[in-house]
Amino acid sequence: MRVKQVMTVPVICAEVPGNRTDVLKLMIEHHISGVPVVRAGTMELAGIVSRNDIFNNTREEQIVMVMTTDVVTVTPGTTVESSARKFLEHGFNHLPVVADGKLVGIITPTNLLPVIAERGGDWAVWDCLDRGCVPLHVSTPLGAALRIMRLSGARAMPVLGKRGVLCGIITDRDLFDITDVQEGVTVSEMGAGEDEDPWSWEGLRDIMRVYHSEKKLHLPDVPLEEVMVRDVTTAFYKNPVPDVAMVMLDNDYGQIPLVDAGGKLTGMVYCHDLLKVLLPE
Repeated sequence: MRVKQVMTVPVICAEVPGNRTDVLKLMIEHHISGVPVVRAGTMELAGIVSRNDIFNNTREEQIVMVMTTDVVTVTPGTTVESSARKFLEHGFNHLPVVADGKLVGIITPTNLLPVIAERGGDWAVWDCLDRGCVPLHVSTPLGAALRIMRLSGARAMPVLGKRGVLCGIITDRDLFDITDVQEGVTVSEMGAGEDEDPWSWEGLRDIMRVYHSEKKLHLPDVPLEEVMVRDVTTAFYKNPVPDVAMVMLDNDYGQIPLVDAGGKLTGMVYCHDLLKVLLPE
């Protein structure tokens, strides 16, 4: 099977020149985790912006300063097996599809879930797992939760209550959707360098105070329990991969917490984990 049979078209994309606010609006409006960036007036791929890029560059406003320019791409004729390997090797969530230098589609692990459901009959979830699980407590502030996500590389975390029982889940999309862009004023100071002619300042003081507008991302100062998803869909680690893949596809989940026979959290399975089903043996 080829990428052209599963890719998403048309592509929601941003343009350069452009600003971060435009990208934020696209991501929130369409509930997506990243957008390709094309050059204005063309479909020539210039880069890609993900939620992590924005969270990691909160003081940058121009897209060109935020986006990743070294983009791994595929063509419409690339096999789904090759695409799965690229996702697993690089750990990212988007593969722009390019033909003749133009962006023609995009593929994510979600696009491959139907293929996984079709081919994963002999696989159980535990055959796919190879990563740990980092849970959070319901009282964790949102800012701390985001920091832990960034340090751990996790895109979603289960939330535990006082007795260590699974009571919710929080994803980077949840945090992103409640992020506010606040505009403030920053004060900078400029002065003449030692090798500059002081008379060139024409009577101005050595130090000039410069005010400029700055937009910052702001998370509400509240604990996870106020924004987490409480109605959590779970799976058993022995569940067949096709069943879990279809639950993810039907509910637009990128991950599902795993529990034991007693309902206690044992781990987390991600779309990326299930891609192993598609790799040649």
